Amino acid sequence: MKYYLYFCGIIMITNEKYSFRKQILSCEQILDMIDKDSLRFIGHTYGTNSRWDIGPKSLFIYQVLSGFQVPELMFDGSEKNWYVITGERQLKCIYDYIKGSLTLSEEALGEFKKYKRFEELPLMLKRKLLNTEFFVTVLNPGVTRSDRYRIYEMGSVTEGSSDLWAVAKYVFPEGYNNLERIVDDIILSYPNIKQNRRQIVRLPLLWKIRNNVDYHTSKISVSGSTKIDSILIPQLEDYCPVGIDNHAMIEKLSFLQYEASKKLFSWKSQSLKTVIILLIMNGFVKVDNNDSFDILIKRSKKIWENRPLKLRYSSYNMLSEQIKYISNKFNK
Repeated sequence: MKYYLYFCGIIMITNEKYSFRKQILSCEQILDMIDKDSLRFIGHTYGTNSRWDIGPKSLFIYQVLSGFQVPELMFDGSEKNWYVITGERQLKCIYDYIKGSLTLSEEALGEFKKYKRFEELPLMLKRKLLNTEFFVTVLNPGVTRSDRYRIYEMGSVTEGSSDLWAVAKYVFPEGYNNLERIVDDIILSYPNIKQNRRQIVRLPLLWKIRNNVDYHTSKISVSGSTKIDSILIPQLEDYCPVGIDNHAMIEKLSFLQYEASKKLFSWKSQSLKTVIILLIMNGFVKVDNNDSFDILIKRSKKIWENRPLKLRYSSYNMLSEQIKYISNKFNK
C-alpha cells in the first residue's frame, strides 16, 4: 500500500518497504551535484546497450531549448552520495554538451542548427537550458539491498536498457566481487570465453551454488522481466565463495575449451545457454571432445525450439523445469 504525504514543498511517497520523495531541481543544480560528485552515474542505462548516438542526443537538446516537457528523473538518495536510476542518458547528454565535449548534429537541431556547441548559444538560451526544471523522484534511506536492486531494474526496463550487471556491481558489491574472482579464473583457463561473454559463466555459477530454491525464488525480480539475469542476480545479496572449489568448478567447465563452444556463445537465449552448461556441469550429458559437443549443441537447439508453451518464459523454478525437460529428452 502506498501513502502520499506533503511536507515543505516535497511530496513523499511511502509503502511498507521503502519510500520516495518528489523534488524539483533545475538543470544547473543537477550539474553542480555531478561536478561535486554528490550525484553519480552507474552506467546501467548508458553503456553498450544504449542506442543514444549523435542524432537522439541532438534531438533531445533541441527539445529542451524549444521548451518541450523534459522526462521525469529518478535518483537513489538512500546513501550520502546519490546515484541516477533513470535519466542517465539525458543528463549525460546535457552535461557533455555544456562541458564542451559534445558537438551536436545540425540536421536534428532545426532552428538551433547554428548552436552545435554550447559555447555558441546566446546567453538567453544558455540560461534557458540551465534553468530547465526536472521533476525528480528520490529514493529515501532505509531501503534493503534487494529492494534497491529491484528499483534499479525497473528503471533500466523503463529506459529501454538492461545492463543489470552494472547495477549488481553497485548494489551487491561483496557478492559481485566474489563471483567475479571465480569468473576471472575460469576465463583465464578457457580463452574461448571472451570478456564480453562473462555472463555465460556467471549465470550457471549463481544457479549451481544454491540449495534452497524456495527461499531464493522469493527474491526474484517483480518487474516482469524475463531475462535470466534478472532472475539470478538478486542471489548475489548473500553470495559467498566459501566452500566452493575453484579448481573443481573450472574442471566442470572444461568443455568450453572446444571450438564448438563458439556456437553456444552465439545463441541469443541466455536461458538456453545456462541450461546446457548446467546439464554438462552436473553430469546429465557427457561431452568429451569437440564432435560430441557439436552434436549436443545441434540437438539442444532443436529440442529448445520445440519446447512446450509453458516452458517459454523465465523464472527461477522455470529454469529448473527447463533443465528437467531437456535432460529427459536427452535420456530418451
